[in-house]
Amino acid sequence: MMEDDIDSGGFRALLEKVHRVEENVDWSIHSVDYEQFKNRLKFFAERRVKVWSIVRDSPDGRIAEDEWSAIAGWKLPMPPSRRGNNDAVELSAFQRATDRYVSMEDIPFQEDSKESDESVSSHGSLSKTRRRTKRHFMRRLSNTERNELTLFLAWEMDKAMMFYLTQWQKLSRRIEDKDRDRFVESTPTFDLDIANELLELFAFCLINIIVAQQILIRYDAFARAFEGTPMRNYYLKQVKKEQTAYRKILCHEELKAIADSFVEIQQPSNQLSHFCSQRMMFESILTSLESESVHDTVIRLENVATSARSLWKWFMVGLREGRLGLEPAYLAGSEKSLTDQIQQLVEWRTKKQEIQQPPKQERKLSDMQKYHLTLSLMSGFFYCMNYYIVEPSSTLYCNRLGAQDTMSGLLIGMTPLAAFISSIPYSMWTNHSFRQPFILSCVMLMFGNMLYSIADIFRNFPMAMMGRFICGMGAPKCIIRRYMADTTPMSLRTGVNAGFGMVVAAGSAMGPAMAVVLSKYEQAIAVPHVGYVTLNGLTLPGYFMAAIWFMFALLVVATFDEPQREGLLEQKQLEESERISDPITPEVPPPSYLEVSDSQMSEQDIELRMIFSGESHDYAGLKEMQEKRPASHHYLQALRNFAGLITFPVRVCLGLLFAKVFTIETLVSSTSSLTKNRYRWVVTQVGVLGFTNGLLVIPFSIFIGRLSLSFEDRILMRWLVMAGCFGFFLLIDLSDLVEAPTGDYNKGHILAVTPQRYIAGYFIAYLSVQAFEGVIGSALSKLIPTALASGTLNSGLLATLVDTFGRACGDIFISAVGCIELRQLLNLLFIPAFVIMLTCLVVIEKFHDVLSV
Repeated sequence: MMEDDIDSGGFRALLEKVHRVEENVDWSIHSVDYEQFKNRLKFFAERRVKVWSIVRDSPDGRIAEDEWSAIAGWKLPMPPSRRGNNDAVELSAFQRATDRYVSMEDIPFQEDSKESDESVSSHGSLSKTRRRTKRHFMRRLSNTERNELTLFLAWEMDKAMMFYLTQWQKLSRRIEDKDRDRFVESTPTFDLDIANELLELFAFCLINIIVAQQILIRYDAFARAFEGTPMRNYYLKQVKKEQTAYRKILCHEELKAIADSFVEIQQPSNQLSHFCSQRMMFESILTSLESESVHDTVIRLENVATSARSLWKWFMVGLREGRLGLEPAYLAGSEKSLTDQIQQLVEWRTKKQEIQQPPKQERKLSDMQKYHLTLSLMSGFFYCMNYYIVEPSSTLYCNRLGAQDTMSGLLIGMTPLAAFISSIPYSMWTNHSFRQPFILSCVMLMFGNMLYSIADIFRNFPMAMMGRFICGMGAPKCIIRRYMADTTPMSLRTGVNAGFGMVVAAGSAMGPAMAVVLSKYEQAIAVPHVGYVTLNGLTLPGYFMAAIWFMFALLVVATFDEPQREGLLEQKQLEESERISDPITPEVPPPSYLEVSDSQMSEQDIELRMIFSGESHDYAGLKEMQEKRPASHHYLQALRNFAGLITFPVRVCLGLLFAKVFTIETLVSSTSSLTKNRYRWVVTQVGVLGFTNGLLVIPFSIFIGRLSLSFEDRILMRWLVMAGCFGFFLLIDLSDLVEAPTGDYNKGHILAVTPQRYIAGYFIAYLSVQAFEGVIGSALSKLIPTALASGTLNSGLLATLVDTFGRACGDIFISAVGCIELRQLLNLLFIPAFVIMLTCLVVIEKFHDVLSV
């Protein structure tokens, strides 16, 4: 077989070539049936089209229970090997295979009876049974699909496991006989037949793992586009931690043991080296598939290097502050096909007699790329430091400028509000350049910090607010995320993500720490034509950060060049190779809303029609057609497409993310004003609290990252939200609710919030809710449609908008409730925060199936 022939095929074509099919030997019939999965995916599409057609024809946009029963009775056909007359046995097997994933019971549904009555009365011709919304039935349909796919994989992996064990037993007996014969033979020879059978069985295990994961990848792509719930991550966690057929084939410990025994009884030779090199090649492919193996969760104390790698990996998983996984380049790569791995096996089969070359080394960054990446990470560190350095002194600075204590929330909130506004322009600008936005960001931050501190000379609070607003207009986080996603090779993105999370955590801790250091210095300097300029803990944060941004701007201007977007080019090459790599070709009519002319098609329409028809190459030029439209029409259409791609599961996650950002911002930004009035704290004590909090984020993120390898996202969400509820409950002053408030904040009362209780509640609430954001980001990256992985309005921008808007709302809320009554500020802030966390807990329980990823 020629190399060109290999490259010309997609996943299915390569799969046909990789199976062992010889005279009187056909192992393909014992492997996971990928073609059967394709038929099932077509069936899923047909069933969804049926639901859409009923909704389209319904006058009220609802579906009756009897109509749903007809659809639900449209059962998935069983594979021929599983068909039989014993339905009870099949149902039992179905339940056993799926109960570990999601409950077989229908999703609880709550409907307003008044709305239901009005619906029935206004449509007398409709069915008198309860009519429910499309969303309700799509959730039930998604659960049904996941259950059926889980059952299918259980059947197929059981079939593969039984064949694997049978072959292993045969080989084991042959190797035992060979071991006995070596004492008789004077010069034992290398048994090529046994070596070949061992390699074939290694390849069989690897093929089935690749096909199973490819099935999950393809279903996830289908689910993302049609408001379903992806199942790959959760399924792999479950089948790895339990004694399943998947885990048996993945680990193939029995096969490794007899292979080791075979190697031990052989004499050193070129043939033995050939055998070992091919086995290493199989292991390298498996390692590329399984970044977290079954045994990676154990830290071996005797191996410090292994322990350090495990801690780093858990940190990368647990710390999602940057949410780099939602950047377009990362999101588009999440649904890549496993064609490369299959192609390696095809090449192995065609070149068995050649010594396999060692696996290709991962791409490395050049020195200049490392330098540019370091500059971008430094800007992220300085920005996070800039954001938090003013928080400990914000209340005292407001008082110095003649404003009330609660105006500190508004002063801090100017930065995220401006960052919310500037996100879209920066996202558009970074489509063409990185250097110019970086330079403008540095200039804006330098000028904003100077204006913030100069406001002290004029005792002008609006000037200080304007300074913080200008700082927000220079927020570089959006630029940094896009830079790393577009310029970093795919093989290095996980490490870069962790590095970005590390500098964010370090910057958030260093900001309060520097505020403490600067508070120790106080001096007045006479400046001509200006007067005395006071340098103290209130004004030095602005002057200090302005000086840093001035030097950093000079460094960027002198040394930062426009980078090559290697990550983006790599992603485009991947998409081009995937275009013909495994199209889904269900022979069903597309939904009515896809029956539009090419000129009217949106990105979502293109993606849906591609999935239904598999004609991806027919729509390659549609984006060029859209670009030829008038600019106003183009942007409005892009905005409508963007809103249409925010599916219901994505909206649930975004709501949870907004709730997290809002509550954590009210907790952090109110510390200065609350502690000043209640406990008479100064800048030093507030800064130490913030610094300690920032340091605790890293070990707690490692802990959450370790847990996330074993538990699904919604379980972690539940635990973290419950911990957050407990933390906010500790911050509620119950003494003000049971007795008349006193001027000393009910000091000495058993229910009053003491400084110790405030610190405990602060740490518990902050760490749990902050980790909650990471889990939400993980779930969101699995649920968000891949169509949002392109264009200016993309997934990364969406996450940035929600984050900055939530922060701005939280800061403004502090100032708003402070105007009601400063004495009750603690309860006015944290009772709503407690209620919001409880609401999040209810949402997680109500939509548990949506979050089962």
